[in-house]
Amino acid sequence: MDENGSFATKDIYLAAALLTLGAELVDTIRDDPKHLRFVFEHSGDLKELENAYTNGKLEVSASKYAESIRRMKSIVHSTD
Repeated sequence: MDENGSFATKDIYLAAALLTLGAELVDTIRDDPKHLRFVFEHSGDLKELENAYTNGKLEVSASKYAESIRRMKSIVHSTD
């Protein structure tokens, strides 16, 4: 979580998982030509979801996750 109460990650697959679970993507920030941060509206469980994702315990619908990955890749390529 950053100072303005949002949650940001550079991990496209974590971002896709959060999107799949209903987190609200509010912004993207290009730090440099090769790195993009996905910024989500903070909710109480985003850190818990990140921990579950990191530990391989997060469960999502495979088809919805695949769609979220495609959406995130589209965002990455559209902000070049």
